[in-house]
Amino acid sequence: MPVGFRSNTILFKFTKSKVINAENAQIKFAKVVTQCGGSPGDIENVETTSEILTVTFRSEESASKVLKTFQDKKIRDELSAEFKACRIFYDLPEHLQKKRNALFAEIHKEKANDYKYVDEFHLSIKTKPGMSASHKTSSRKSLYHTETQVPQGERDKSIRSVKIKAEPRISTRAVPQEDSQTYDKRPSFAIYYEEQLHVKYDHMSFAQFTKEVFGFYATNIELEQRLSDGFKVFLKPKSRTTVEKLLAHLGKSSFIYYYTDYAPKYRHMGFDEFMAELFGVYAKDIKMDVRFDNGFNVSLKPTATTSIEKLLMCLPKDVDIAVVVSL
Repeated sequence: MPVGFRSNTILFKFTKSKVINAENAQIKFAKVVTQCGGSPGDIENVETTSEILTVTFRSEESASKVLKTFQDKKIRDELSAEFKACRIFYDLPEHLQKKRNALFAEIHKEKANDYKYVDEFHLSIKTKPGMSASHKTSSRKSLYHTETQVPQGERDKSIRSVKIKAEPRISTRAVPQEDSQTYDKRPSFAIYYEEQLHVKYDHMSFAQFTKEVFGFYATNIELEQRLSDGFKVFLKPKSRTTVEKLLAHLGKSSFIYYYTDYAPKYRHMGFDEFMAELFGVYAKDIKMDVRFDNGFNVSLKPTATTSIEKLLMCLPKDVDIAVVVSL
């Protein structure tokens, strides 16, 4: 399971089933529990919607046993016909939902659905059993391919003068998006400009600013919100532009993770602990350049197998990414 999270609540999604519906879902799920080595008596509470059962077990162990066994049977095609179109997954907090969605997105991007799957128990990508080595990719690809790398020599000292202001992020509970090949919106991030540049940019519209700063990339950047010293933005869903490419255009390779003023739980954390809390196994791909009062200036290691946008999908509501425009 992901770092720092355990749950005795799992979700049973039956949307695609032709025989299971909201009226019989609880009975069918009791059958699932029995087939997975558990007992209906292990269940403490069930909430039903038109698509999903939210099932709370009396213990984390009971919930995990059902989830893991169901997943193993599904991967090995050992489920009875009525359950083959169903899914079971943990009721994760928002930032881990984003991480899970990023894993599904990676598999879709690689067109690897036939031989890879998202392990709901460990929250990782695995190869289906019985697949030959010829099916496997030599290395995991980034969610969005990066064509340009910039030397790590860029260490602009003036970045310390940037005043990051915590903007509220609206959070919503989402169902895992494994059934969708496309995503309506890519994750948002902030673009800030240094205090010395306020006179130059404060009077500009968003379109003027992006054209001035990012040139031909400007048409691929959408405005979400204007900030006091920058903009909250996201990249157009069908665009091949990435955050890495925007950084390269600015002559940078580093960016900032910052947490809001109402997130004191991060203040005592060192860099490694902070990254492990947010990204789990992906933490090894990130290195610190500078520490700030409420965050870190970081960059991806040359050996990184992830991307900035994939990391964006993993962020909790009280942590954000900023790209800084400097002199």
